[in-house]
Amino acid sequence: MREKFLKIILLSIFLPAILILLVVLISNLILPPPEFDEDLHSIRNKFMNNHFDRYFIPSSQSDDVSETERLLLKMDNRKIEFKKKPEENVYRIIALGCSTTQGWPFHMRVSYPDFLRKYLEELLPEKKIEVINLGLNGTDALISLSVMKEAVLSAPNLVIVDLGNSESWSHSARIGGRAAVTRIQGFLRKNVRAYAHIENMVPRTQLSEEEKIRLIREQKEPDMDLLEKLFLKNLDKINRLAIKNDIGIVFLTQVGEGSTSRNRLNQAIRRFGQEKNIEILDVVEHFKNSGIDERDLILPDAMHPTAEGYLEMAYAVVSGLYEKNLVTPPENWRWERISKKEDYLNEFDLTREYMEDIYTTYGLNMEYMRESFKE
Repeated sequence: MREKFLKIILLSIFLPAILILLVVLISNLILPPPEFDEDLHSIRNKFMNNHFDRYFIPSSQSDDVSETERLLLKMDNRKIEFKKKPEENVYRIIALGCSTTQGWPFHMRVSYPDFLRKYLEELLPEKKIEVINLGLNGTDALISLSVMKEAVLSAPNLVIVDLGNSESWSHSARIGGRAAVTRIQGFLRKNVRAYAHIENMVPRTQLSEEEKIRLIREQKEPDMDLLEKLFLKNLDKINRLAIKNDIGIVFLTQVGEGSTSRNRLNQAIRRFGQEKNIEILDVVEHFKNSGIDERDLILPDAMHPTAEGYLEMAYAVVSGLYEKNLVTPPENWRWERISKKEDYLNEFDLTREYMEDIYTTYGLNMEYMRESFKE
């Protein structure tokens, strides 16, 4: 009797599971791949769920070149192209990170990696230096881990990691019940064609900027213990990838310490460096000791640098590389060759007209972000 009862229970569990699996397999065979709706909402969902197969794909022009995945350009990312492998005797640096690495809102013209490249070209004239910016707007540590897996294939000598600013944005997709639901939906969409087709038929509501601000205000504060734990877990995986592939790596602290979450993650980055014996370039401390008014370095959103701030960020990095004996021994650095800071700004044509146009273009977004990070 007992054995019969157990058989009934097992059948009641496994039979529906087998039937569901058969339905999924048959539907995947019969139904065509679902069309991906390339609206910004869908692209952002795909991005936040880390469902891109590649973030940097083979170029249509050359098999030896990689470029930014097309859909990422719709998220206001700058198109990056780079050779899959560095040329002989070239020291390749990859900048990994979020919008502060991408260079928002000046990213279509300049970023801190661009300024870093100019600094290194002047300071190390006898060394061939290549700086590749793989920063993406809105990237958190989990997505950057995927980007890092791609980055190691391009044989860099050094990776500079600039992460933390986007963690408080992405926490709802990483932690808690909503995150679990999002992951399940993402899994179903990726693996069950019937579900994806049904989801495509459901109309989406487009939110206004005012509604977005309201939702941000109503959003609960993240569980900082869980957020920090997840953040450090992904940083550690990025670091271990670098070690495994014999790649140098340094981590930056996040400028604009205006929010509790950013302050805490910066402290976590510093502890992480001490515990793992990893080089940390403390950009925050550099900004504080620069003698420059913070209002000239940080935009009103309290998170992104100004154009001058990005230049100072690059100077903080290049100074750190020198002080920590990275890239090349200290005696090879030619500090007498360094240009005036305004010369670097002028070289990238950062005119007053351009700045005014940028502030006009991104004004609403900056108000939105300021509300997002209001304490």
